[in-house]
Amino acid sequence: MAWVVCGGPGVMPQRRCQAAPRCCLEVRLKAEVGKKENKERSARFMELLDSGNVQDAARILQKANSASVDDQKLHRDVVNILHCDSPHQEAEDTFTAVADSIEKESVQIMIHWYFTKGNLGPLQALVKSLLAQGQVPDPWAANMYLDLFARNNHTKAVDEEFRILQEHGLVPDIVTFTTLMNQYLLDKQYGLVAETMEIVHRRKLEPTDYTYTVYVRSLCEIYDWRGIRKTLKEMVARNLTPSVYLWSVIMKAQRAKGQHKDVVKTVRKMRGLGVEPSEHCVTLLMASLGKLQKSEQVWEFYKSFPTESLSYISYAATIAALVQCQDYAGAIKLFRSMGSYNWDFDNNMAFNYAIQAYAGLGDIQAAEAVLEDMRENAQISPCTTTYATLIRAHAKAGSLRRVIDLVEEMKTDKLKPTVYTYDALIFALGKVSVGAAEATFNEMERSGVEPTIFSYNQMMNVYKTHKMIDRLERTWEQMIVRDRLKPDNYGINILISAYVKVGNLVSAEKAFSYFREYKLQPDVVALNCMLHGYVKDNNVEKVLRYMHTMRESKLRFDSVTYKTIITFLVGHGLFDDARCYKKEARRKGLKIRIKVPGDTNLSAETNKKRRESSQ
Repeated sequence: MAWVVCGGPGVMPQRRCQAAPRCCLEVRLKAEVGKKENKERSARFMELLDSGNVQDAARILQKANSASVDDQKLHRDVVNILHCDSPHQEAEDTFTAVADSIEKESVQIMIHWYFTKGNLGPLQALVKSLLAQGQVPDPWAANMYLDLFARNNHTKAVDEEFRILQEHGLVPDIVTFTTLMNQYLLDKQYGLVAETMEIVHRRKLEPTDYTYTVYVRSLCEIYDWRGIRKTLKEMVARNLTPSVYLWSVIMKAQRAKGQHKDVVKTVRKMRGLGVEPSEHCVTLLMASLGKLQKSEQVWEFYKSFPTESLSYISYAATIAALVQCQDYAGAIKLFRSMGSYNWDFDNNMAFNYAIQAYAGLGDIQAAEAVLEDMRENAQISPCTTTYATLIRAHAKAGSLRRVIDLVEEMKTDKLKPTVYTYDALIFALGKVSVGAAEATFNEMERSGVEPTIFSYNQMMNVYKTHKMIDRLERTWEQMIVRDRLKPDNYGINILISAYVKVGNLVSAEKAFSYFREYKLQPDVVALNCMLHGYVKDNNVEKVLRYMHTMRESKLRFDSVTYKTIITFLVGHGLFDDARCYKKEARRKGLKIRIKVPGDTNLSAETNKKRRESSQ
């Protein structure tokens, strides 16, 4: 918490207060010391401070006390300057001299001094001494004490200290309540944050920007979207524009809950209020647009931001979003345009995604060229993610020899493989050898790198490819029981697909039930697998059940879904239904090349033969 040194609390970022400019002190002294000798004393005081002669400056200050100088405001500035410019014994001695010469104001200065130095022990002893004498610090000083006390104690102790101060006559102001709210937020007591905000409203206090920031942060922690909207409206009604930091907190919460469309709406709303997104906001926005697969919106926002305001990180985030949208050509175009800016590349995020974009286009040679550019750049160098991306690209291209070379190059660069590197190696080696993939997985565990859900999914996929169901089941059990990891849709889909592949539909049904057990929503891939399995098994009842499930869950059918359903319907002579599904697929822009009797695209002779064969 920072404080305005001459008149109370201000905005409270977590950094120490800065000394008031020298000219501010000079103006104040000149304004409040009207006599000639006091003006001379003011000039002399500033001269001594500038020369570092703090002891003589203190003596000048003592003499100023006899004049009609606003001691409390002046001394706050002086102590702040002395602390910032000379935070050692010399400043301590000067403070002692100042404090000894003042009676009432010395207490406030001492509290401020201990607060800026973070010395809770002496500060707490001073406050206890004051309370024992029937005195109470003014709200300005009491707030500093409570803030420092809250940084070093749990919530119950802070509440008790606040209660004691109130009993001795403290009248809390908005900063007092904001300090308490911040403490409750840090302790994750979000209910108390809300209760304190209610007290603020009941007392008709005027919340500050920081008060609202603390409150909205609390609402974001519990994902209270209604409360957030209400608070933002209240801020605007009070002519307070939510800060860019506050917007970023809201966007982060929305992304955490997968509400990517709301992230986009939030950016549009903040810009409508005249607040331009920060670098962090742009990064969050682009990540959400990547998840939404909205490349046109990525370009829309990119073009709407002033080019000169975009940082390297903003460009890198935009490239990452385009790669996620599979707009590889666009990502490469943007990456190449970055060369026209005279940036100090302090990280390799953009380069890594450029490699991924080239790999997506199948241009492995260009991806390798980016790696060489990174090596030639004095400010950045390839990282484990760089190598993992290239390893995966070469694995897809079937270049196992180059995969092994890249591993050796990593060792030459003294890079320790991460879980992403091992995952890429498992993917590459699993294509040719189950044993090599297993050895890589075991090496990962021996080296102290913990497997992730993705690591287990890679191994299970290797076993599925080679129809090793027993090993796949053991890997699943190890993931769930030993490592206590929650499976994702991809892992369950691998399990279902493996069982369907070997015709074990009973186990496939059990695997499908894991969606409900782990509170996941079945996707179209899982339902397509189950449909395909029961179509092969000629189980009409089950096929119809899963078709109904897909309709009820409002999943968007893909071409695989339509092909499976139409094939099943044609095989059972349900031509009218098959034609309906084929027309539905055509309306959605999907081309289904399965011939259905009675289809207008077939000749009359073909339709007649199909009808006769089905009777």
